[in-house]
Amino acid sequence: MKKIIPIMAAIITVFAAHSAFAINVSVNGAKVNFTADDGYPFAENGHTLVPLRATCEAFGAQVSWDAANNQAVIVKDGVTVTAPLGDNHVYRNGEAITNEVATQARDGRTYLPIRVVMEAFDAQVGWDGASETVTVNDPDAIYIQSLDKSVSGKNNTNKALALIDKGLANMNSGQFHNASLCYQRSADYWWTVPGQEETARFFQNLADSANADVKLFLKTGDASYNRSTYFGAPFEPKDAILLGTTYNSDTEALTGFKHNLILQYFDYGVEFSSQDSWFFKPLRQNNTVLEVAWQPKGGLDSVNDADYIIRQAQYLQNCGVKILLRFANEMNDETCAWYTTDYNKYIEKYRFVANIFRQYAPDVALMWAPNFYPADTVDLYYPGDDVVDYVGLSVYQEYVPNNDPYDPHTTGKGVERGRWPDVFKRVYDTYGWKKPIIMAEGGCSYVSPHTGQDVTDFSVTQMGLFYTYLPILYPNVKMAVLFNTIDWGGRMFYLNQRPALAEAYKNGINSSGRYIGDISQTPAPEYYYELHNNFTVPAGPVELCSYITSPAIVYDYVTYTIMGVDYNSYAMPYTIPFDFSAYSGQTVEVRVRAFANGQCCADETTKIQVQ
Repeated sequence: MKKIIPIMAAIITVFAAHSAFAINVSVNGAKVNFTADDGYPFAENGHTLVPLRATCEAFGAQVSWDAANNQAVIVKDGVTVTAPLGDNHVYRNGEAITNEVATQARDGRTYLPIRVVMEAFDAQVGWDGASETVTVNDPDAIYIQSLDKSVSGKNNTNKALALIDKGLANMNSGQFHNASLCYQRSADYWWTVPGQEETARFFQNLADSANADVKLFLKTGDASYNRSTYFGAPFEPKDAILLGTTYNSDTEALTGFKHNLILQYFDYGVEFSSQDSWFFKPLRQNNTVLEVAWQPKGGLDSVNDADYIIRQAQYLQNCGVKILLRFANEMNDETCAWYTTDYNKYIEKYRFVANIFRQYAPDVALMWAPNFYPADTVDLYYPGDDVVDYVGLSVYQEYVPNNDPYDPHTTGKGVERGRWPDVFKRVYDTYGWKKPIIMAEGGCSYVSPHTGQDVTDFSVTQMGLFYTYLPILYPNVKMAVLFNTIDWGGRMFYLNQRPALAEAYKNGINSSGRYIGDISQTPAPEYYYELHNNFTVPAGPVELCSYITSPAIVYDYVTYTIMGVDYNSYAMPYTIPFDFSAYSGQTVEVRVRAFANGQCCADETTKIQVQ
């Protein structure tokens, strides 16, 4: 078990222009009060050493010591930074960042490079020569402090209401990121008000769709930059996304792309053996992977017959088809007959089925697959690593005019500004480091179920976004099943009814060599490496691309500014070539700006190291 480091200090490299050494540290404008237990800042060999634990905790991070690997571990907002003793690197989510000073131990304390640690969390690290202070600032935290101060003295409902109008004011002035912070803080307050869970979710959605952000990627064929993990799950593709579709659909005919992963729904209670001649027999002849959505429509209480489950497990083990078993899918969706707020009951039933399959059908892969909404309850249903081979997710996008950050008072006259790829993020960030991920089913409706209007243009845009960026953003997604069948609840997904939508899907799956139609296929050597501050790129010709979020969704062009020169790109994923050969050993700033209708919608600069 990891334990908190009792005494820790860290090295800050002082900027060469300064001859003095910092003896103070401030975090978000507040001085860090070091104690004898923490250790005190001191200077040595051109560096200032400061206590790490007190600094990181003042920044809102958790600090622990991993004795097994002899390293410090710092965690904040889904980012983990590790600093192994004796290594002149720290590791941001496993990716190395070079530091000028190796981690060292002295007098029972561990000394670590604080600058690169803080910059790994996107903090701004500076130097105030007048007060001999190293400054560490998180602009978001400082802004949120100002928001809380502006609504102090109100009850939580009134705080939430006041922040809505602050968010709208920021939206109208083009301050999208600050608008996102306002809506997020409003959601935080709504969560504390009894009976306002849906309101909190609404403002969380507004925060997500308002935010402006830039993710910068290196595109390369060099496998050393491969971020995909092979977990060894049954029939798991390596470095690839296996494409699937619903049973008996025309997806393959429309796209010319093989889809040898098939989704079919079965009621709990059916005897799979009775389906053999018409269903399973044709599939076993085609090396098909079959996703079995096994649904207990009689409710979870109906799942109690071990003999019945054993028969089904034995049949699926020997049916000659590669089986992905998705039992009681979308369990967090209250419209499902097997939905329950008794999370332990669901987990008990899932494990009951899974343990029988582990014994009688060891070659059947077990998939746990919640619905994308509501996201905040998903983790409560997780049944445990030992009974999950794949984490799946139903990933849908639809046109909801109420979800417009320009219309926070829900007049319903807004525009849907969400992005389909972002639906994956929460589940991927939680489970993608330990399990292969599957889009168990997903689609974008070309009819709004809320207004009844045709929104084909919207669905075409979303389809292009999703399939262009799926292999870029989510390297551990291993399968993706397109829902291309019946309409449901006023939603329409038939590709053959909208040629433009079919073409967008076709272009999306042909945009990357990582998409495959059969598990026997070998994907192209194509890798996307997300660049953060102080990450390293090769000193040679490369390609850069980016994923942009802002309320605009579609951009006229994206501009990369490198060494004072602008380079424009006009189509997703906004790729440009650049030769870093002349900058070996240097730090190069890459500024990325996205423009729509003459307005800069997102702007971010990343400092990268050239080998």
